[in-house]
Amino acid sequence: MASTRMESPATLQAGNLFSVTGLIAVVTGGGTGIGLLITKALVANGATVYILGRRGDVLRQAAQSIGVEAVKPVICDVTSKASLTSAVNVISADTGYINLLICNAGISGPQTHLPSSEHQISVEDFSRVNMDVSIEDYTRTFRANVVATWYTTMAFLRLLDAGNRKGNVRQKSQVVAITSIAAFNKDVSTLSFPLPSSFIVAHFESPSIPERDVRPHYRPRGNWKRHGTPGEGRK
Repeated sequence: MASTRMESPATLQAGNLFSVTGLIAVVTGGGTGIGLLITKALVANGATVYILGRRGDVLRQAAQSIGVEAVKPVICDVTSKASLTSAVNVISADTGYINLLICNAGISGPQTHLPSSEHQISVEDFSRVNMDVSIEDYTRTFRANVVATWYTTMAFLRLLDAGNRKGNVRQKSQVVAITSIAAFNKDVSTLSFPLPSSFIVAHFESPSIPERDVRPHYRPRGNWKRHGTPGEGRK
């Protein structure tokens, strides 16, 4: 008969059960918004976090605001394979492995401007307002939110596997994709955003690295002092 190993009381304490001490994480879009909040939470509980983003000054400011050496900025454009490869090489040379990849970088995409009485819109008007959105703006959202998430995962797969073999933490290496509750949104005026979210939720799987998707509600991008700061959504 197989024996059942009993966990000690200490390992069942919340601080140990969910401990990330010694964990090496990568957070894309880690310099602002949800990514920065994730970074702060991980670092406060003992993890080392590489924050990736396009703007070096924003990344450095984020690292300085947390004020610990456990936050390491790496400039990276997740829509560029060359930039992803460069970031992987930097992290590989520094530590050689990671345990957690959080694909958080993304954009909101274009919105169609429907009349206030949406249920009474004509077929012609519905077609017109959607055709007014350029294909380039629409596909840019898929590129940043779906394609980039996939290629980011593929780029870091080797380091995630190295983390499993390293065995420095109890957890197996994982990928977390920050999608959106908009994946379940029936609002047809913003389909360029929920459709990529739905794609990630339904199809983003890996046979050997556990994947999770987190679906937050709308949150203003960046570090707004208050909701609705004029012009911030376009940055």
